Amino acid sequence: MQLRRFYCPEIPAPGEQVELSESESRHALGVLRLRPGDALLLLDGKGQLAEAQLLSARGGRVRHALCLVQQRQLCPRPQPAFRLYIAPPQGKSFEQVLRMAVELQCGRITPILCRHASAKPKGIAEKWLSILIAACKQSVNPYLPLVDEPVSFQDALLQARESAFFGAVPGLKKEAAGLLDDSRAAILSLALWVGPEGGFSSEEEAALLRIGCQPLTLGQAIMRVETAVPALFGMIQGLLQSRV
Repeated sequence: MQLRRFYCPEIPAPGEQVELSESESRHALGVLRLRPGDALLLLDGKGQLAEAQLLSARGGRVRHALCLVQQRQLCPRPQPAFRLYIAPPQGKSFEQVLRMAVELQCGRITPILCRHASAKPKGIAEKWLSILIAACKQSVNPYLPLVDEPVSFQDALLQARESAFFGAVPGLKKEAAGLLDDSRAAILSLALWVGPEGGFSSEEEAALLRIGCQPLTLGQAIMRVETAVPALFGMIQGLLQSRV
């Protein structure tokens, strides 16, 4: 049976005690009804996983779970490091994209404002963080991705340093064999650009091509953003595996 997972931003050394946050304690004690002696798994979002034991619940009306750290490990960061530049879809669709990005071990997410999708999300930081934490616990991904403030497409171009791909309309399809350099040098970072439904504008596609982005096409159908993200990630992972 898998251990129940809890977010703990600061995990102490083995043998030391740590108190879970109010929300995590409420989930552990009130929802899951864990009891002293039960084992659990802590993650800090910075690469550390720790097995711990619930010692007690202390406090008055608001109870906090006190845990004893038993063993701790630092997990290596996934290679290559993935960055997702994305035109955020509206509503809960972007929440789904965030969950998928965590499951796919994306290290950084940069929302971009494009010609066909220029609405800037509001009230995002706290809500996005809670979604990312829940996804990390569900997928046992020890690394919380960094989520940038939304930026314009032009500013995102100025930031771009990684080898990159972008989701493209069928007319820009390239042969898979030519999408990655033939050398066997390690690829340390990659970026994926995903535009709004219907794709980037022709001017935006031209700008991506000028900075060396490679177009990727997933057939003739126009996909929703939340469908395109995992499909494109899967295609890139397949191309990387073919280099091994």
